Amino acid sequence: MDEILGGLARATAEEAGEQPGEQPGAEAAAWKAATTEPALWSEPAAVPDPADSKLSGTKSQQIAVVVDQSAVAGAGSLPVATADATAQAVAAGAAAEAVAAPPVAAPAHPSRSLRHPLARSRSAGSAKEATSGPSWRFLRFVLAFALTGGAVLLLLVAVAAGVRSMYSDKVVPGVRIGSVDVSGLTQDQVTARLKSTYGYLSQGEVTVTTATGTAKISYAQTGRGPDVGTMAYEAMRVGHTGDPIADTVAIFRSAIGGETVPLSVTLDPKAVATQVRALVATNLPPEDARATIANNAFALKPAAEGRGIDEVAISSAIVEHLGQPNQAPEFQAGGAFIILKPTVPDSVAQAAIDDAQKMLVGIKLTYSDPVIPPAAPSGSA
Repeated sequence: MDEILGGLARATAEEAGEQPGEQPGAEAAAWKAATTEPALWSEPAAVPDPADSKLSGTKSQQIAVVVDQSAVAGAGSLPVATADATAQAVAAGAAAEAVAAPPVAAPAHPSRSLRHPLARSRSAGSAKEATSGPSWRFLRFVLAFALTGGAVLLLLVAVAAGVRSMYSDKVVPGVRIGSVDVSGLTQDQVTARLKSTYGYLSQGEVTVTTATGTAKISYAQTGRGPDVGTMAYEAMRVGHTGDPIADTVAIFRSAIGGETVPLSVTLDPKAVATQVRALVATNLPPEDARATIANNAFALKPAAEGRGIDEVAISSAIVEHLGQPNQAPEFQAGGAFIILKPTVPDSVAQAAIDDAQKMLVGIKLTYSDPVIPPAAPSGSA
């Protein structure tokens, strides 16, 4: 009997323990309400009084059922009256114990302490994903970058269109020809400025060394000077090709970093060749072989070679040098000579002498007084 009472006492103690999942009646309902409350903060749930008759009755019924089952399983052959008396005593003691037990204090904030851990993790994860997810931050960055880039692009296009309209017949800002800034000038104004600035390109002379000395050729005689037409055209082409996108890029590039058109010069190769050909008169001409008579005999005077300027080499050197815009106003050319062969070589002259020698014969010439014939009689005529 003592063992049965001890087992019932332990079962009662375990049944009265603070296990939320096993609380019966109103306490179970309070626990369920606290664990399923969706709000982040709520008022403490009301804990029913353990002295409530319904609660006490429920515990008594459960204890009675335990006693009956234990009695049947463990007592075996005990009399029925003894088992009933024992059950009634145990039930009465348990009821008194339940009435005397102090109420269980609910936590100050059951919504925080009793909420199901899975519910808390799900709500926290959803809030974090909605407010601080990496994909959303990247999307916002891309959207802001696209809007800013589009606005800047539209602004640049508008500015470029205005500049193109303003400089439709003028050189765009930032364009230079050599060291001369031609921004904002028309093509005629550019031409006039280039002539006045680079007119020195037609000033200078070439000194040509000849077989008999030196000769001078001026830069103006060769047609050298600033190529104002080409340079003005190239300056006007910047930002005026007719392609809107290419012109916009060229205008901004010129305005920011500048655009330089290189110097160019004009030169007339035919004029150079003509001037060099005029120097042929300074050549040292050759001498042909010929036959002479000395002391009543034929003699050979040998041929002699001449020396002249190399027209092709000198003309090419002058054109190559003067075709560069940054050359000094003085240039030394020449020094290249060619051998001028005689027209009649010694062999031809000697052959002529030999032929002349064959035509010679010995002739004896004598001199005497002249014989005067007698006069004829007058009657005979």
